[in-house]
Amino acid sequence: MSLKDRGYEDKVLRVNLTTKRCSTENLDPDVMRLLLGGKGLGAYYLYKESKPLADPFSPENPFVFVVGPLTGTSAPTAGRFGVVTKSPATKTFLDSYCGGFFGQTMKFAGYDAIVIEGASAEPVVLVVDNESVRFEGAADIWGCTTAESTKRLKGKFGADFQTVVIGPAAERLSPISGIFNDERTAGRGGAGAVLGSKRLKGIALRGTGTVQVHNPAGFDEAAWIAYRMLRMSNQIKRMNDHGTANILGLVNAAGALPTRNYQEGQFERSNEMTGEAWSKEYWTRSIGCYGCPIY
Repeated sequence: MSLKDRGYEDKVLRVNLTTKRCSTENLDPDVMRLLLGGKGLGAYYLYKESKPLADPFSPENPFVFVVGPLTGTSAPTAGRFGVVTKSPATKTFLDSYCGGFFGQTMKFAGYDAIVIEGASAEPVVLVVDNESVRFEGAADIWGCTTAESTKRLKGKFGADFQTVVIGPAAERLSPISGIFNDERTAGRGGAGAVLGSKRLKGIALRGTGTVQVHNPAGFDEAAWIAYRMLRMSNQIKRMNDHGTANILGLVNAAGALPTRNYQEGQFERSNEMTGEAWSKEYWTRSIGCYGCPIY
């Protein structure tokens, strides 16, 4: 069975910010027998491309966007994408994940991974329109917030483009800065700062393809069963009603709530931060991710 029959696009986009050159390559079939894509694929490219003891802010530190074989299919919760690089916060392996609509768009554009190399001399945006890839200057949005940057990029390229952007904190190389797709973020490990060091303000991406799977009818039936199981789950219902913060009370009671920079495990005002309190006082609307029954 070919990789494309297993949910992969069998294509990696390689982007060199220093030389402003782009190329594509196929996945290594021997490597793909050992992993499932996503985190595994990102870890493979980071290991393969990294130099020992390279600084996270060095142009030699690669940055990898990855998706998995289920991304872009009818499987529930399969719209996420991941980022893998060397963390400026820990100086070790960083992997972080994000929902929204960028993941399946990357897959629809035909890519299992986007490997970012080098560093640009000036702020740039990478524009990927299916097989067409180009760079555009980003001096006009350098310094803008993530919300304003997203608005401007979608206004410039069109609402059918998905974006990932960094904000002022990442531009200033804050080791806790994230990467945003609309309201959602890959926030772990300071991934945003790595893109800031590369002067990559963001990516505007459009994909109009589809994802091929073996036995589509059988796959859709299995996906529907999984979807129904999720919708009938009490835990998923709590996620629908109160978001991820529905577990805050339990975590606090267990003494595992990071408080005062992990000096303590309980916070005396945690009742003001629970999912119930949040949804009652601040929640105005729900925005679901691609293919996700949790919204």
